[in-house]
Amino acid sequence: MNESDSPSTVLCAAAERYGLFEALRDGAMARADVEQALDVSRSTAHRVLREFEVQGVVERRDGAYRLTAFGDVVAAEAGRAVDTIGAAQRLSPLLEALTRADGAFDLSKFRSASVTTPTADDPYRPVRQFLAPASDADRIREFDPTVPEPAYQRALAERAGSDLTASILYPPSVVEYLEADGETMLEYARAGDCFDVRVAEVPAFRLVLGDERAYVGGYDDEGTHMRLVVDTDDRGAVEWASEFFDAKWADATPYGEYRDG
Repeated sequence: MNESDSPSTVLCAAAERYGLFEALRDGAMARADVEQALDVSRSTAHRVLREFEVQGVVERRDGAYRLTAFGDVVAAEAGRAVDTIGAAQRLSPLLEALTRADGAFDLSKFRSASVTTPTADDPYRPVRQFLAPASDADRIREFDPTVPEPAYQRALAERAGSDLTASILYPPSVVEYLEADGETMLEYARAGDCFDVRVAEVPAFRLVLGDERAYVGGYDDEGTHMRLVVDTDDRGAVEWASEFFDAKWADATPYGEYRDG
């Protein structure tokens, strides 16, 4: 082992060749298998393996290469770093708003989340992600810093009087707009329908909980166009979203009290 190599040097080398580490965690490999895993020439595979042998993360035994005990640790940490940075890249438009919110945000819970972004041919792809829970979920909890899209409001309105239960948190600015807009969720809330509306300031991202799935939407700097929607049924992510929403909901003012006040 070359103890002069710094931990960051070892980690960077492992991250750069992480495909090899993933393969080696499944068992020992012949050099030809290493060439195939890395998709490199024989000479390059030899150089890479020699570098890892010098660092003490790989050893050759009985004609095959395997991870050392130290290599197992490096592989696990490199994998964690690659996964975390990959998730941060995919969620980057949301990170500032999420980390500035009151609830402790754990990025690791969203590593496996689906990310939907707009395209030139379909700029409303992210928005449509919210239509699934609006149309199908038995229970919805949500807040949005901006006025929800008409299509989303229509999808909820069509389910008025059904077995849907919806807890909707609007900031005062959205309430003011909706009150001037006529028949909206506020009208259904006044009628004592399945929509329970409360009023409070909310973070600069959209959160919708539909049954056992969480949807988080990130807006552009002007708060007018959705840049991405992240959705997942990961238990940890759904628990975080539920706890975050419930805390906001508990401190919010019921719409009837807000209107009368």
